[in-house]
This record gives sequence, structure tokens and C-alpha cells, in this order.
Amino acid sequence: MEMEVYKAISAVQAALAKEGIGKDQKNAQQGFKYRGIDDVYNSLAPILAENKLCILPRMMSKDVVERPSKSGGVLFYTTIWAEFDLVSSIDGSKHTVSSYGEAMDSGDKSIGKAMSYAYKSMAFMTFSIPTDGENDPDGQTHEVAAKTYSQPVAKPSGQVGSAVTPKGDLGNCKDCGAPNRLSQSSGKPYCGKLCWKNPTQPSAPQAVQEPKQQPRGEEEVPIDMYDEFIPPVID
Repeated sequence: MEMEVYKAISAVQAALAKEGIGKDQKNAQQGFKYRGIDDVYNSLAPILAENKLCILPRMMSKDVVERPSKSGGVLFYTTIWAEFDLVSSIDGSKHTVSSYGEAMDSGDKSIGKAMSYAYKSMAFMTFSIPTDGENDPDGQTHEVAAKTYSQPVAKPSGQVGSAVTPKGDLGNCKDCGAPNRLSQSSGKPYCGKLCWKNPTQPSAPQAVQEPKQQPRGEEEVPIDMYDEFIPPVID
């Protein structure tokens, strides 16, 4: 059994091949001519009705991204994935066509523009409507600022936050006299020997032994001399 939907699609193609859709709209920024969504609706509507063909759109996905404009404002960049059921009202047979649409707007119209573009793309491809120019949904062109990537900036040696400790002599520890080092977390010098971590008690200075003074007239006798001395025997 032959499905009526393909007969209707073929009939619409034949009608549009004779009449076509003129490029009566003009882009205000870039000056090219295009066919707007209203031009497509006005040309398709009577032909679709005559051939008993219905187009039923179905939005499958939507993605909206904010992007900066060159003037410093915000642009809403929208991408739409849509499916369109082409249904014959005679026998209910249908054929589904997918299409994408994308558009930008500084207000709340980016989604509507993207859906309009998806519909126009579907109609141009399905019914073989010739086109040799760009198809902007509302005849507007937005300039998007170039995307920039932030690179990590290496801090100079000795920098903590906004304070910079100059490189060079950091002095000596006031407790032990060891050379100081620079703390990477606080930016302050500290003892290189970590004397506050392992405190040591300084040894007390030893007293200097003064030489013993012998009484005048007396002489210190070595011990070995007494060992050899034998006192005389007295009767």
C-alpha cells in the first residue's frame, strides 16, 4: 500500500519549484538578503493545506550558554534539536525529519530564533527549496568577544599574598646566632637550626683555677722524695 505522506511531500516540492520563496529580507548588519521565517510560513501554509500535509514540530533538546559581547554585554547562545513529523491527513502515514537551529540574542528571544531556524532548515532540505545565502532568523548579527583562557601566574620568590619579602640576607637568630631562613607560609624569617624546636641549655662557664701560692720559705716536696727519706733513730 502506497503511503500518502510521500505523495504529499512530492506535491509540495513540485509546487515550491514553480513558485519558490524570494529573498525579500535584508540583514541590517552584513547587508545580505535572506528568507525569513514569515516568508517560509506564508509560502508553505497554502500548499501544505492543499496537499493535506501537516508539519508537527517536537523539541528534543535545548542548550543555552551565556557569552560576552564585544560591547561588554551578555549574549544568550541557544542550540535547539528538533524533530518534525510530516503527517498525511488522508491515511495518517508520517515521516520524521530532524533539524538543528542555533541563534544568539541579548534578550529573551534566542530560543524562538533557534526554533525558527530549525523549522526553516527542515523546510529547505525536505522540500528542496534552493538557497544560496545565509539564513538568519531575524536578520541580526551579533559579535562575540574572543574567549580568553586564564594562565596561572607564578609568584616571585619570597611573595606571600601581596607582601613581598626581598631576597638576600635574612639576618641571624637572636637566640643561637644561626642564619635565618624564610618561611614560605608566613613570609617571615626563622632560625635555620630550629633552635626553638630543640632548646638546649647553655653550659655554665667553668671557673678558672688560680695557681696555688706557696708560703714563702716553704717548698713543695714531691711525694717520691718522702718515699726515700728514712728518719734517724734516736736512743
